[in-house]
Amino acid sequence: LDAIINSNNKIIDEFMMKRNKKIDELVQKSKEHKMFNKLEEHHLERFVKVQNNTELKDLDEIAIQKFTRIKK
Repeated sequence: LDAIINSNNKIIDEFMMKRNKKIDELVQKSKEHKMFNKLEEHHLERFVKVQNNTELKDLDEIAIQKFTRIKK
């Protein structure tokens, strides 16, 4: 009976080790996922900012061209 109990405890310990390893992997993946999401948000913000600046420069150029045409 003791041998069966010890055998079962050993099996349980192995499963607990595998479970803990999987939990650690999931925690790591979750951290990586959050990091990539933040990185993606940061790149999107930079992209929008560059697009807005480009659009403003284009509008300024159009306004300058119209102003110079009116002045002539």
